[in-house]
Amino acid sequence: MVEKPSTWTSETLNVDVDPDEAIDLITKIRPLLAHRHPGISGAALAHLTAIWVLGFAPEMRDVQYENLMSLIRSFIAAGQQEADEARRQYERAYDESNDNQHH
Repeated sequence: MVEKPSTWTSETLNVDVDPDEAIDLITKIRPLLAHRHPGISGAALAHLTAIWVLGFAPEMRDVQYENLMSLIRSFIAAGQQEADEARRQYERAYDESNDNQHH
């Protein structure tokens, strides 16, 4: 299940969209990219990004690309925070399990 990132707001997305539509699309695309070499997934995403950027008027492309990169950076930061918290929870549970085995 894909959850809506907390960074998804109309301000951060810079558009008035329904985040559930994005989640639906992610849910459909994610299995196509799963377990592929990162170079293959990256090439596909880069190509799709280029198509997306070309959909804007030439004078808007740089702005839209920078908005997209900013959004990607915010997703990476949020994802890293979630991964760090999951690792801390795992380490706490592991430590507690070891403490219980030694007492």
